[in-house]
Amino acid sequence: MSTLRPLMAGWRLHGSLPEHMIPADTGPSFTLPGAQALAAFSGLLGDTPDARQPADERDQGVPLPLPSLIPEDVPGEAALSREIDFGALRGDYAVLTFDALCGRGDILLDGKRLASFDSARPAMPFSPLTAAPCALALDLTDALRLGRRQTLSLRFDGARPAGVPGVVMLRVARHACFRDVCLVPNAAQRTVAVRARIAAEREGAYALRVQTSADDDPALCAAASLWLSAGHTRTLDLTVSLPGDIFQPGKPYAASSMKIQLWRKPDTAHPSPGPSLRTRRPFWRGMLKKTEAPRRVKGSRGALCDSVTLLCGYPGEAVRTCLPLTPAECAAEPRALLDRLTSLHIPGVFLPVPASDALYRALTRTGIGVRQRVLGDEALKAHLSRLPCVTFEETPAAAEAPSPITSAWQMSGVIGQRRTIDPSLTPAELLFEAAGRAVDPQDAGVQGILGWLRAVHVRMLAEAARQRRYAGMLCAPGEWAQPDIADALRTAFAPVHLSALPLCGAWWTGSQFSASLCAFVAPDLPRSAPMRAEASLEDEEGICLARVEADCPKSGGDIGLIRAALPDTPCVLTLTTRLICGETVLEESTLPVYAGQRGPLEAAFTG
Repeated sequence: MSTLRPLMAGWRLHGSLPEHMIPADTGPSFTLPGAQALAAFSGLLGDTPDARQPADERDQGVPLPLPSLIPEDVPGEAALSREIDFGALRGDYAVLTFDALCGRGDILLDGKRLASFDSARPAMPFSPLTAAPCALALDLTDALRLGRRQTLSLRFDGARPAGVPGVVMLRVARHACFRDVCLVPNAAQRTVAVRARIAAEREGAYALRVQTSADDDPALCAAASLWLSAGHTRTLDLTVSLPGDIFQPGKPYAASSMKIQLWRKPDTAHPSPGPSLRTRRPFWRGMLKKTEAPRRVKGSRGALCDSVTLLCGYPGEAVRTCLPLTPAECAAEPRALLDRLTSLHIPGVFLPVPASDALYRALTRTGIGVRQRVLGDEALKAHLSRLPCVTFEETPAAAEAPSPITSAWQMSGVIGQRRTIDPSLTPAELLFEAAGRAVDPQDAGVQGILGWLRAVHVRMLAEAARQRRYAGMLCAPGEWAQPDIADALRTAFAPVHLSALPLCGAWWTGSQFSASLCAFVAPDLPRSAPMRAEASLEDEEGICLARVEADCPKSGGDIGLIRAALPDTPCVLTLTTRLICGETVLEESTLPVYAGQRGPLEAAFTG
C-alpha cells in the first residue's frame, strides 16, 4: 500500500536559543531528603547518574513545527531534528522529499550524513525521484528495510535566512514504485503523454492508471497493463485526454490535477503469450455525469503500490516582460514570495534555477507567467513542460544591475530602446554628459539622486511594458526589494491605472514634450458613473503647461497624447494622471519630467 506521510510536526530546534524561546519550568520540584547536605561532598562522591543535573533545555531543543524559518535571533549554527519510526512503516521503497530548503547545511540520519544543501547555489539540486523539480529528494529505502526508529537531523550553518519553508513528505511504496514520472501536454490535440519509469521489488502483473480531473469536466481514466520482474525497471507510455484552457499571463488559471497510480493485480501468474500492454483503455467505461460516481468492482484493483498527483495544463504565449528572481528567492517560502509578487501585480518572473513544485503551482493559479532558464537541460525541460505557466529560455542568467550612472545616462534616450554605450567612455564622462557638468559620483547627495533616478527609469520601463512598447527584464535580480523600485512597479502595474509614457526619460530645454496615455481598468471594477481620464503637466510653481481630459472606455484603452513646449531653463516638471468615476478619484499617480540645457538631467543635480 502506498502511503504519503507529511513530516511537518514533531520537529525540535537546537542551538543557541534566546531565553524567550525556552519554556519556563513550572512543574513541581522534588529532592531526596538530605540532598542539600550531600551537595558539599559532591566532589568526593563523583558524578553519579542520580546526582546529575537535567540537561539544559537548549540541548533538548524546543518545538518548531514546519514550514518555518529559523528565527533571526538564533545566532550561529542550528539544527532541526525529529524521529522517524521506520518499523511502523510497511513498504519496500521510501523517498524523503524536501519541497524547499533555505540556507546551507547537511541532512543526517542517526548521525550519518546523507546529503548537503545550499539554496544560494547557481543550480538547485534536482532528482527524478520526486516526479517534479524540488529542493532535495533522498532515497531512504535502506533505512526502511532496517525497520527501526532513527533520528533525522538538518544542520544549518550561521547563514540566514535558513530553515524549511516548504513541505517535508515521506513516500512509502510497496511491491513497486515510480522512479520517474513525466507529463508532456499537447495543446493542439488536448492530450497529455504520460511516461512512467517503474521499478519492481516483486514479480507480478501491474496496472498503470491515470485519472484526470477538471472543475467543469467529468472524471476520466485510462489504464495500461504490464508485467514486471523482480529487480527490473521498465518505462511505460500512455496518452490521456485532458480538457483545459491555455494559460494566459495575468489571468488566474485553474490547472487540472492528474493522479498517476500503480496497482499490483491480484492474479500475479505470468501471462503465457508474454507481456501485454493496453493503452488508452478507459478504466470506467463510458462518460460519466457530474453527479454519478464510477462503478467499482470489489477486489478488482488489487493492491495500490505507488501514487503521484501532479499539476498539469497547457502553456500559452511567453510573458513579454518579467521580474528576475535570485536563486535564494527561488528557494524561499512560496507563500511569502507570492504575496510580495502579487502586491506588485507583476505579470511574470524569470527563474534562473528550478524552484519548488509548490512555487510553480502557486504562480500558475495566480496567473504569473514564468520564463525558466534551462540551458540545454533536456531532463529539466521534460519535467517542467507539464506546468502551464512555464516557457523555456536558453539564455544566460539575467544581467547584473547596471550602475546608477549607466542607468541615468540611459534615461536620456527613448524609453524601451537600449542605447549603445561607447566602451571608450568612462563612468565620469557618462555622468558629465547626462548632468551637463562635472559631478562627484562619490558624494552622498549625488548617490541619493542616482538611486532615485534608477527607480524613475524602472517606472518608465514598466509603463512601456504595460503599453506593450517594451519586452525584457524590468530590473536586475534583487533590485525589486528596494522600496522606491517596488513602489514604481506597484504603481505602473496597478489593476486600475492611467499609464503615461514619455517618449524620453529626460529632455532638452525648449524641445517639444510628448507622452502617450493609455487607461487600464479591471473588468470587475464597479462603476456608478462614466469614467474620465485626466492628465496635466505642471512646472515647479504649479503653472499648467498642458492638460488632457477625455472619456475613458469601460474596458480601458488608448486615450491619446499629451504635448507641451518645454521651458527654456532647466527644470523638473510633474506629470500627473487621474482616473475619475463621477466625483471619486479611482487612481492618481505622478511622474517627474526632467529638462536640461547643458545636459538632459541637469535639473536633477541642481540645488
